[in-house]
Amino acid sequence: FEYLLDESIYDSLKPAKQKTYHGILKRTEKLFYVCCTRSKKNLLVYCPSPTDNMIAGAQQLFGVENVYPINEDSHEQ
Repeated sequence: FEYLLDESIYDSLKPAKQKTYHGILKRTEKLFYVCCTRSKKNLLVYCPSPTDNMIAGAQQLFGVENVYPINEDSHEQ
């Protein structure tokens, strides 16, 4: 999810990874699109360890109102 949701990841990559970044991002976007469009009624995207930048990217992609934190206490909701 880092490549898909964190726009700042490019700067943290080593030069060899930066060379392949755009290809990896394009393939990741295509795979994510296929996964999301197969959902018939509801879609849940789970990321076990999101960074703040990934959460911001998810909020931009899905809307702030559609991004929920999940933690050990959330099962009570």
